[in-house]
Amino acid sequence: TESWGTRALALSDKSGDMRLKALTLSNYAFHKMNSGSLEQAAIAIDSCRRFSQSSDATPVAVLSIKWGEAMYLTYTADNEHCMKVVRSGLELSASTGAFIMDFLLLGQGALSALDAGDFKNADRLVGRMTYLSGSNPLTGKGYYRFLLAYNALLRKDFKQAAAHVDMALKQAEVTGFPLAESFCHIEYAQVLHELKER
Repeated sequence: TESWGTRALALSDKSGDMRLKALTLSNYAFHKMNSGSLEQAAIAIDSCRRFSQSSDATPVAVLSIKWGEAMYLTYTADNEHCMKVVRSGLELSASTGAFIMDFLLLGQGALSALDAGDFKNADRLVGRMTYLSGSNPLTGKGYYRFLLAYNALLRKDFKQAAAHVDMALKQAEVTGFPLAESFCHIEYAQVLHELKER
């Protein structure tokens, strides 16, 4: 995988297409985060940050980068910094009218808030996602259900968690998103373990 990543970064660096550069950098960082290479993900995220400060960066590119940065900060348990990045992204989308990343930014903020035990903020962010969930494809709806399941799991409402994670898993399977499926299976296992213990 290292060869394709290095090659993709080199090719996008030569391109004048700012959208392609942002997409390549964020996808590379996403891959590194989800393969456990957090040091390499940090380097990619830092490159993303630098790119987002360029005058050539479009609002959508900057918002995509902010989502990737928020994801990285959740992975590294820097929840306070994550919430600042999410707020910054939502402010940018509101000021530019580029709302395309709001659902994912809200989701990342909700996940980070749940990880920090901040249920009030998590509920507020998930509530805003509820409004947007109808206009999102199955992957977005699955992510939304995953967050509802995680919220219920942390609140020890295991039956509700089971119902939500079951829907999230089905949507991940329909869309063919193996990473989402793996997260759902892990969450489902936690829920079933808790239900069995009761």
